[in-house]
Amino acid sequence: MIPLPPPSIRSNSIRHIHLSGVTPFHIAQTIQSTLVSRLLEYKKEASAQQHADPKPPAPIPTVLTFQPTPVYTTGRRELQTPLSETLLKSLREPLIPVSTTHLPTIRKPFTTSDKTQQIADVVQTPRGGLITFHGPGQLVIYPIVDLLAFRNIGAKCYVNLLEESTIRLLHKMGLEILGRTENPGVWLNEGEKLASLGVHLRRNVSSYGVGLNMIMERGWWDRINACGLDGKKIVSIDEQMSDAETQGFKEHEESRWPAYKAMLKDGAAVAQTWVAEFAAGLGRLDRGEKCEESKTASENNIKARPDEKSKPGDTNGVHWTSWEDMPESVKKLIPFDIRGGNELNISTGGGYVEYRPWRE
Repeated sequence: MIPLPPPSIRSNSIRHIHLSGVTPFHIAQTIQSTLVSRLLEYKKEASAQQHADPKPPAPIPTVLTFQPTPVYTTGRRELQTPLSETLLKSLREPLIPVSTTHLPTIRKPFTTSDKTQQIADVVQTPRGGLITFHGPGQLVIYPIVDLLAFRNIGAKCYVNLLEESTIRLLHKMGLEILGRTENPGVWLNEGEKLASLGVHLRRNVSSYGVGLNMIMERGWWDRINACGLDGKKIVSIDEQMSDAETQGFKEHEESRWPAYKAMLKDGAAVAQTWVAEFAAGLGRLDRGEKCEESKTASENNIKARPDEKSKPGDTNGVHWTSWEDMPESVKKLIPFDIRGGNELNISTGGGYVEYRPWRE
């Protein structure tokens, strides 16, 4: 039986689940897998009951956001050419991350026995793209939606929407960026990437998505040629604020840097803004606006729209700090064999779930 959204939640809403602090990557993967399975199960049931009246209600589209424990993930292309044993060994070597003034010590529950050392997992995924790194300081954004439930969205348009939502978020933070290039992702300029994209579609149900670099620990990245792009560099939002010679931020935004840096520590406000932009983009497409698929931000004229206000989250939003006060709808996304039937601290900082309308 597919769980239904709360009766007070409108069918034109997106659910946003944010896990604060740091989340074990396998837990986030499990939540995503459960959400994907529910949508696929619904599509199968709906197809078998296509003449039923009324039709069974669909699971609510969900965006899952979190900062994971250190992990290297590979994509579909590396199924054909697996990583070498030499590279795998180097990826699994312990690392003592260089501390930063802006990245708090929020990993302790998930580190090795030596509190200063960490070991990254290596996980094969079905997403597009090549090897990359995820870890504390990076906001990972996984929209789990059925593209056929929305008007005017094909696979290319969906990827465009992920990029567009990220670009608009960065513009709202005052960051002047190139946006798109001939390579996937969101770019500060032709040679420096701020956000990576990797998507998987199964029967038009999406999984995986965006990795936005808020604060970086470079030691992890130095071990790989991220996303297989020679001569390119991975950069973070925080670096653009910290480097006095960087011209990435508009001059008039400098007074807001302390507030922006505070946002980067937890990522909750960054995640909320991204989901608001994503919902607004779905609304524009639903109203019949054209889905641009050009290769550069300037061609798409992507910018913050002062006349377009982000819709507030639904009043049914709930924050939690521990397993006891976590909503049942979130608990049920984690099977008992994962949590062992016991209380599970799925993240170091609690989280929240809220609902955001994407269509009037």
